[in-house]
Amino acid sequence: FSEPGSILAVTTDGITEAMDGNGEMFERDRLKQSLLKYARCPAQRILEGVLADVAAFVGDTPPNDDVTLAVVRRA
Repeated sequence: FSEPGSILAVTTDGITEAMDGNGEMFERDRLKQSLLKYARCPAQRILEGVLADVAAFVGDTPPNDDVTLAVVRRA
């Protein structure tokens, strides 16, 4: 987190353990891919994008845990 433009993302396990209708979890790999997809965006857009990706993944499946994400980009 030492370089300008670096990103720090902090999540609860509700992100990685979010399940779709088949019981498959979002997991760390999907989180990593989602973060990479938005990595060049401002922090707010990264947050919105990742949460949208999680929501698209789970679809209509009710949440089984809290979903919390904080994103900080170093100036």
